[in-house]
This record gives sequence, C-alpha cells and structure tokens, in this order.
Amino acid sequence: MNMKDIAVKCGVSVSTVSRVINRKPGVNPKMREQIQKIIDENGFRPNQIAKNLLSSKSENIGVVLPMVHSYFTKRIMAVTEVCQKNNYGVMMVNNYYSQKNILNSIYSLYEKRVDGILYFESICGKEQTAALKEINKKIPIVLVDQELPESEIPCVVQDNYNGSRKATEYLIEKGHRKLLYISGPSYDWGANLRKKAFTDVLKKNGIDSSCIREGKFSLNSGYKIAKEVIQENNDITAVFCANDDMAIGAIAAIKDLNLNIPEDISVIGFDDIDMANYIKPRLSTVRQDHYGIGEKATELLIDIIKNKKAKIKKIYMDYELIIRESTN
Repeated sequence: MNMKDIAVKCGVSVSTVSRVINRKPGVNPKMREQIQKIIDENGFRPNQIAKNLLSSKSENIGVVLPMVHSYFTKRIMAVTEVCQKNNYGVMMVNNYYSQKNILNSIYSLYEKRVDGILYFESICGKEQTAALKEINKKIPIVLVDQELPESEIPCVVQDNYNGSRKATEYLIEKGHRKLLYISGPSYDWGANLRKKAFTDVLKKNGIDSSCIREGKFSLNSGYKIAKEVIQENNDITAVFCANDDMAIGAIAAIKDLNLNIPEDISVIGFDDIDMANYIKPRLSTVRQDHYGIGEKATELLIDIIKNKKAKIKKIYMDYELIIRESTN
C-alpha cells in the first residue's frame, strides 16, 4: 500500500494523506483519525529516501572523530540522544589522526548529503581548514574542541587554558617547584592552550619551565616520558599531564621506579575519564563536561540546520579541578 492507495480508500487527495503523515495542520480531525487508522492497520511507512529527495534533506548529521576511544563515549552518547529526540540519524567516521583521512571523511559525509557535520577533530591544517570553510558555505558545521577564529564556523570548546592554569596553580600552592609537564601533540589546538597556561603560570611565579616534553595523548607516551625524565631528574616532585591517559601511564612509570605517589611525586591529569576514579591511587584531574559538550554541539548544529543561521558563534564549557589521592 502506498500514499495513493490510502488516498483512494479514504476519498481524499494524496496531499491530505501527506499532511497526516507529516503531522501538518489543515486536515479535519475525523478525517485525520480515519486516515491514521488505515495507516496503522496496514503498517504503512513513507519512503524516507523519496521524502528526503523532495525536501532536499537527509535528516542525518555527520560526525568526524579523530579515533575510537573511551574519551568520546559520553560525547557521542549525547550526540545520539539529542539526534534521536530531533528525529535525526547519525553517520560517524574516524580518522586515526590521519590528515588525508580527515579530508576524505569531510567530503564523504558531504557527498552522502548529511544535513550538517560535527567536527570532533584536533588536526586542522590549511587543507582541512579550507575544506571546512568550503563545505560550511553549503551545509552547517560545528567544531568541537577546536576553534578557527578566522572563519565563521561556530564552535563548542572546553576552557583548556583556565583548566590547565587552575591545576598548575594548585601544584604550586602545594609547594611544588620542580615540575614535569607532558603536553599533547603540537598539532592539537587544545593541547597548545593547556601547555601555554602551564608555562604562563610558572613564568608568573618565577619557576623554571624547561622540563616540558611532548606526548601523544597515549598511555605509552606518558609512561615512557615520565620514566626517562624522572630517572634523569631525581628532584621532580610533580607531573602534570595534558590528558588522563598520559597521567595513568606516568603513574605506572613512577611505581616501576619504586617511588610513592603522592609522597614522592604528585600526578595530575586532564579530562576526568572514567578510569581516573578507579586507578590506584585515584587520579587528580581537571574535569570537563563530556556529555554537555556533545549535547551543546549537537543542539547548536540542529538549530542552525533548522533556522539557517547560528544564534551563537562560540560556547565555552566550564571545568572543575578534582583533587583525589594522586596529589598532595
């Protein structure tokens, strides 16, 4: 049974049946009830592809991720839940931090006619920026944890700078003067802000900031860097890592060096992933609202899709310093 069959059976036009299916006004209540009854009895479902072709909408949004990682779990949960509430589907791609894959993903989602794109990505070089600007002229894009000040693309970002500043100030207030900072990759926008806050605070307090090493946001890089640096510098009393994975790796390295946490060395991370509260000792960290970030970004994107214009260009998400057992 199709819409024409339903129309003939009810003695109405196809456009009247369409109004009922799409919950639009202009149909007599009794006739609406009759049409809906026939739809339900026959298990009729409209051809969504044909419907989308007519409306030029796919009712899907695309999500570009740098990798599959537990870090994104709550964010993606929020994306899917907001999309479900608004009757949108979700198409996800991940790139494993490959610049070539990022470009392919952006254009692939556009070619699949998604109505908008959430860009959860840390690499944003010249080619990626150019592609985003080009596609943003045709469909809306919202950046997550990334900002392109020279563009008109809206974004939802955590307060990387002040979160890192707060954590660094806490360590200094506790009397630490020999600190190791393990940063994220230099291509990462948020990692650079966290590193800048660390160096700014140390400079303000007249403390040497030379002990900075670049990590890869991975457990292994945190482990290797912490072990090498602490073996060479036995006066290190605190390690601040730009994410929790590296901090957990650093904790393992410090334990392997037969040092105690936090009695010998304090460790603090950034993100507050679930594991931070279960590792021993429990990890002090900067908590960000992962679910809220995904929720706000998706709501903003859907609002732009529906209203054609961004009411808000930038949303800053708050942070919270969480003190647990790994620092004193």
